[in-house]
Amino acid sequence: MRRAFDRDYRHVAVTVIDPVTKDRRAVALRLADGALVPPAPQATAEFVATVSERDPAFHPATGELWFKDEQTYELKSRDVTSGRTTTRHTFGERTSEVAIPVASGFWLTSWMQAGSTLISPDGKRAIEGDFNGRYLALKDQPKTEWRSLTKSYVAEELEGSAAPCAAPLLWLTDQTLLCGHGGGRQFSTTTFSEDGTRVVASKAALLPSTDRENYGPAVSPDGKRIVFISAQGTKQSLFDVPVDGSATPRKIADLAPPPDLSEAASVSPPEPVLLGWN
Repeated sequence: MRRAFDRDYRHVAVTVIDPVTKDRRAVALRLADGALVPPAPQATAEFVATVSERDPAFHPATGELWFKDEQTYELKSRDVTSGRTTTRHTFGERTSEVAIPVASGFWLTSWMQAGSTLISPDGKRAIEGDFNGRYLALKDQPKTEWRSLTKSYVAEELEGSAAPCAAPLLWLTDQTLLCGHGGGRQFSTTTFSEDGTRVVASKAALLPSTDRENYGPAVSPDGKRIVFISAQGTKQSLFDVPVDGSATPRKIADLAPPPDLSEAASVSPPEPVLLGWN
């Protein structure tokens, strides 16, 4: 979600679909006025293949718009000010991989795992999930060397903990994860060794034991506090708490209640989302 926005939250990465030709183009939408930046480029010839640009995201270091070209099986980037496109990488197999841009380059991951990938701030580590569990990966490390965080069917765990992080939520630092437990009722932290083979520190409970549902955490720029959304019944509030759990959560503000969608039973009410803490 964060990489859908640029560094200043001025643009959001979107795909524009031509209703006639069905071209799909990756562009940036300027949030201030809804303009496309740059305008969606037009085909230069009539007899050409359909454009299929998917999965746009902003690179956190360069600010370029990255996307996957399904016609050429390449990962590309576009300067949103000039519209110039540069090829970054060629995919090995048709639609089998997707690239997630990070500060140190990009990670390639499978389609199945892409939706549950958490990449560390330095771009060197990632947590990925599949049907069998969650895994800690190091950049450019073959999948056979990934460390198991949790597995449903295979009993293999990281040294130092039986289940260090069942539900990874967010990287607090390059080596420390914030984890969720109890269906959102509790947060904990897990810190890994530099080589990712061991759990070297953990904090079992950052929050008091309650029946509240807590979700959507973001870490402060100095890394000392976590802000999160806490729900109790239909009431939702914004709280923050020290990363080390040394104090009880402090309420920042109550959030506006979701709209009443009782007449549209098939539509779920929208939930607030924290994109980050600037």
